[in-house]
Amino acid sequence: MRTRQLRVFILGTSSHAELVLRFLRDQSIECAGLIDTNGGADLHRYVFGRPVLGRLDDLSWLSQRHDIFEVVLPDCEQAQLPDFRLSIILPASRPAPDKTWAL
Repeated sequence: MRTRQLRVFILGTSSHAELVLRFLRDQSIECAGLIDTNGGADLHRYVFGRPVLGRLDDLSWLSQRHDIFEVVLPDCEQAQLPDFRLSIILPASRPAPDKTWAL
């Protein structure tokens, strides 16, 4: 049985996000898309070769639509995180992440 490649969203579209995108590629982790954190200026564009899929408020339905369970917030990324409760339910077939990186 083939293991499915880990897919994530990256918050932001700055040079910090580009650095994380390169790191993830080296780790064979796919970025399904970027999440706009600067008021919508980059929505529906491609930045660093990846689509900007939505805003922070869209994370819930985007994660369901794209089957994403991990989100990466690059260090030093300027993101105005709203007050929201994040609940993640992992399917029984999905193992918990075994790696955490700090860039």
